[in-house]
Amino acid sequence: MVSVRLHLDPAAIAAAGSTLAGVAQRMAADVAELESTVAGPGNPWGDDESGSAFAVAYQAVLGHALGALGSYVQQMGDAALSLTLQARAVESADAEAAASLRSAPALPFGAAPAPLSAESAAPSAAPASLSAAPPDGFGAGT
Repeated sequence: MVSVRLHLDPAAIAAAGSTLAGVAQRMAADVAELESTVAGPGNPWGDDESGSAFAVAYQAVLGHALGALGSYVQQMGDAALSLTLQARAVESADAEAAASLRSAPALPFGAAPAPLSAESAAPSAAPASLSAAPPDGFGAGT
């Protein structure tokens, strides 16, 4: 069996979630600015014949690219929310565990738990079906 210890710092996880949320917000603003620039009224490729031909091909790719960027922004926001919720869950679980330890009956300082009684520490007798003698027909020199 592998024994692994995991240490989570809820404050650090929440801070990472907050940082990631800020990144997602900046990305969303940048994507919105890009979209308004390339899809806005002032066509950056011009109104002539070659600009119009370019615009048709460019806008087809642009729609796909903006959709992908929007999806990425959404994933970043979801990850930020997940980190924040996980930090709260860990913090809550730690607080509940600490409260249950504080409410448990305390032993006097230096006292050890009571030893087991002789009856409870003694092994129980094996059931008759597990006796030392083999069942009839087994090991009888066949």
